[in-house]
Amino acid sequence: MIDDKELNTLLSSYNPTLSENTEFLHSLEKKLHAIDVVMDYKAKETRHYRRHAVLCFLAGALMGIFLTLFSLLFPSPMEIILQTLSPYVPLLLLTNIPFFVFTASILLTVYGVFTLLKTQESDCCQ
Repeated sequence: MIDDKELNTLLSSYNPTLSENTEFLHSLEKKLHAIDVVMDYKAKETRHYRRHAVLCFLAGALMGIFLTLFSLLFPSPMEIILQTLSPYVPLLLLTNIPFFVFTASILLTVYGVFTLLKTQESDCCQ
C-alpha cells in the first residue's frame, strides 16, 4: 500500500502542461447553456401543470356550485312533465336528469383528480 510520503512525491513530480486551447472552454459553455435551457423548460412545464391544476379545481368548484344551485332552484322534472310534456322520450330524459348531472359531476371530478395526480407526479420527478 502507498503511504503518504510516496504519494506526495508521486504527485509533486506530476506537472502537466496547460495549453491555450479554448476549444474546451467553448464546449463547456455549450454544455452549461444546454443545462440552462433544460432547467428553464422544466420550470416552465411545472408552472404550466400547476396552472392547469388550479384551473381544473376552479372549474370543478364552479360546476359544483352551479349544480347545487340548479338542483335547488329548478323545479322537479316530474312537475315539468306533468305540466307540459306527454311523449315518452322527453319523459325518460327528464326523469333521468339527476343521473345525468351526477354522472357529469363525477366525470369532472375524476378528471380534476387525475390532473392533480399528474401535477404531483411531475413535481416529484424533478
